[in-house]
Amino acid sequence: MDAITLTGMVDKNRHLVVTLPEDIPSGPVELVIRPLPDTAAAAGQPTREQAQAMLRAAGLLNETPSAPPDARPLTPEEAERLGRRLAGPRRSDELIDEDRGTV
Repeated sequence: MDAITLTGMVDKNRHLVVTLPEDIPSGPVELVIRPLPDTAAAAGQPTREQAQAMLRAAGLLNETPSAPPDARPLTPEEAERLGRRLAGPRRSDELIDEDRGTV
């Protein structure tokens, strides 16, 4: 039997599920994992790193830190309070649960 090529998607947990065609006989096989090229690069578009390098070379990349040097992470209480103020009367996690139908 000739080799076949299948494409798949590895999820964030590094799981890969492959369903083989019916004509593949049972028995030993060799599995080779080869990442596909970046879709942006394959389409002739620069990768993120290439785009940043081009912008930096042209003097157009803003590399100024977005937070002041004395910034600190929010405490869980501050984050919840801010989330409540921005979301209105309902918290954003409640809205997400409702949208997903997991309420």
